[in-house]
Amino acid sequence: MTKRFLFAAVLALALPFAALAAVQEFEHFTIDVPAGWTATQDGPTVGIVADDKSASMSVTVSEIEGEMPLRDVAAQMSQALGGTTPEVDSDGDHSFTFNDGASNALITGEDGKWYMMLVFTGQNEALSGIMSSIKIKE
Repeated sequence: MTKRFLFAAVLALALPFAALAAVQEFEHFTIDVPAGWTATQDGPTVGIVADDKSASMSVTVSEIEGEMPLRDVAAQMSQALGGTTPEVDSDGDHSFTFNDGASNALITGEDGKWYMMLVFTGQNEALSGIMSSIKIKE
């Protein structure tokens, strides 16, 4: 799934989602979690799982040690997960798949400073609304 597809889906589904979600606050960001989903934090990662197990999403926000660019962070993550070669888009965000294409990862952030990695597995129309609701804390 390409980033472009993800954001198109976000726009299509964000409005109906907004009325059904509750904002949850975590260390580095806030996110709207809809009814029928559960969010839990484990270290720098927040896992969000549909109660019916149809889909899940994780959000990891962390500092980058050293002066490592996002492309290297994405390459390391993909290699650790046995993923495909990361592709970069015009915004400088990196994406790859793993688990034989069942999971999609998107890495964004600021070179040498911090990154956010989003991982999506399964299909559920609420995923787009959840993704579009993420607000990084300043």
